[in-house]
Amino acid sequence: MNDCECCGRADQGIVGVASIPGVAMSIRWCRACLDNGAVPEWVAGMWLEEIGRGGIADWARAQSVFKDGEYRDLFAHYDREEALVVKP
Repeated sequence: MNDCECCGRADQGIVGVASIPGVAMSIRWCRACLDNGAVPEWVAGMWLEEIGRGGIADWARAQSVFKDGEYRDLFAHYDREEALVVKP
């Protein structure tokens, strides 16, 4: 149970448990995720689904998501993911 709950990597070293910004939940964080202002992918998805792009606060817009070995800008990540979805 030494994996970062934000990026899932075990090799970064857990620095502690802290609250997720804007969410009433605490998780294990590695230094890299804290330094990159990352939030778990499910949190960013929840913000976009529940609040919508236009309603997201500036502090939340500044967060990133770790995916496929890189930290991605919040909106760039979801623009990329939505482009991969095959629409019926």
